[in-house]
Amino acid sequence: MNPPRIHKAVYRRFSIGSTVKLSPQSLNRLTRAFSSWENATPNALEGRTAVIYMALPETGPVAIKSYQRGGMMARIINDRYLKLGTTRCRNEFDFLCHAFRAGVSVPHPLIHITRGYPFYKAWLITRQIKDHRSFTRIALEDPARAAQLMPIISKQVRRLIENRIFHVDLHPGNVIIDPAGKPYIIDFDKARFTRFSLRKTVQLLNNRWEKAISKYHLPREISPLLLD
Repeated sequence: MNPPRIHKAVYRRFSIGSTVKLSPQSLNRLTRAFSSWENATPNALEGRTAVIYMALPETGPVAIKSYQRGGMMARIINDRYLKLGTTRCRNEFDFLCHAFRAGVSVPHPLIHITRGYPFYKAWLITRQIKDHRSFTRIALEDPARAAQLMPIISKQVRRLIENRIFHVDLHPGNVIIDPAGKPYIIDFDKARFTRFSLRKTVQLLNNRWEKAISKYHLPREISPLLLD
């Protein structure tokens, strides 16, 4: 599968890259949404980033992610980044494209947007996975169901490993499940290609997975990832 063609535009000082050519009406809707982020819905079990949902004529229903800092830095500047090379939204967009072409179940990447220089705000827009649930929520509410999903989730993680894509922050909260039981891996903004051996990669991913299970007091039925 060939890489998608990227349409580039600048609109009201927003720098935009998209897989579809957006109309002025769609661009206006998006920029209005960015200015009203207090209406977004955060979920601690799916990362610290809030998400807004809407529909665009060119794409249908989409999920809009705003990038927010964590840790001590968030007390100083919570939603801006210094541009040193590739922006966070472009990095995540690119790795979602790599994963999508490799057959990994991920949300379909559509648009990446930044505003500002040298400090910038960033957004990523993907096709919406309707009525999804966090795998963390499923594990807390129905451990038996979560255990049944582990082989399917592990198969997707294995495809990442086979394509040398290292998901730095892989944990149950970064897996969502659609109503049909299909898993999607999310949150690739820190992803990178790796030269680690298969064994080392599996170890690192399972260590991160186990750490999240301890942190959120999740059932042991969902550990470890089945990657051997």
